[in-house]
Amino acid sequence: MRLVTDEMEESIRAERTDLFYELFEGREDVAFLDQPHPHQEKLEEGDIFSLVDLHLHGSTPIGIYPLEGGNRCKWICSDFDTSEAEELAWRYAEAWEYYGIQAWVETSRSKGYHVWVFADDWMSGTIARRAGLWVHELAGVEAIELNPKQELLEDGGYGNCVRLPYPHEPGRLRQAVLKYQPDGPANESQFYDVDTWIDKAHSMRTPVHELQRLAAMWKPKPPPPMTGREYTGDRTGGRGESNNHIVQIFRGEEDVKKGERDTVFFTLANHIRGLGMDIDEAMTVVREVWETQTEDKESFPLHVAVEKIRRVYGVNR
Repeated sequence: MRLVTDEMEESIRAERTDLFYELFEGREDVAFLDQPHPHQEKLEEGDIFSLVDLHLHGSTPIGIYPLEGGNRCKWICSDFDTSEAEELAWRYAEAWEYYGIQAWVETSRSKGYHVWVFADDWMSGTIARRAGLWVHELAGVEAIELNPKQELLEDGGYGNCVRLPYPHEPGRLRQAVLKYQPDGPANESQFYDVDTWIDKAHSMRTPVHELQRLAAMWKPKPPPPMTGREYTGDRTGGRGESNNHIVQIFRGEEDVKKGERDTVFFTLANHIRGLGMDIDEAMTVVREVWETQTEDKESFPLHVAVEKIRRVYGVNR
């Protein structure tokens, strides 16, 4: 005798999808899909729920863009991908817990970790990002990949996405949330199953006013002093001992290839600052490189390149 009917299974599946997406709500006009190949997919109204359902129960893992409407979100996620990723992720999670805020550590798709914090309602991108930055400072952990990466999307872009946990891949010990920090390689018993974790995550969401309190503690670093000189368009400087490719890009002699754009613009920003150029000069150079030397600009909008300058110069503006 079958105790669970098809109708009951369908109802359980729909409720699971609804509760899961309530945690990860974000933009509904776009998503990142891994199938048939990794790509950004523009969506129609109602598409996102079907994609979340396929993520949990089918074969289409997805990523969500956090800033709904360009200025509000429901979650904070910091991504750790270095050789010290596990140690740094747990240190960051413990810093959240210092304030009584539940942070969830997920093993990401390959070797890294995600640390998630969920709000009980929509909050501004400013609250989300600055609260995350403050806790990074408290933990002594550099905020390399803190999402949302922008407080506000000013130029019509989508921002950056984060792949969601619990894609439907039975037996896979990645993209799942850990119960605690394991002493060695994690085994299946140390991960939450999806239904248990959804229930816990809902019951332990953080009130927005608590995140707002942390956001107010974070203060942007003062910008470096202005040099007082006018940028003349001279890009002939720079020494090439450490990274000749970056120097050639800075001089306008080589292009930025599609597969290297993120790394190149960050390294270029550091190179520019090392030359003693102020932030306005740096912005001018980056815009020039993006406009005249960068492949496939449509998939790498200007604000992503500019964000590298802001991060390197410690400026939020």
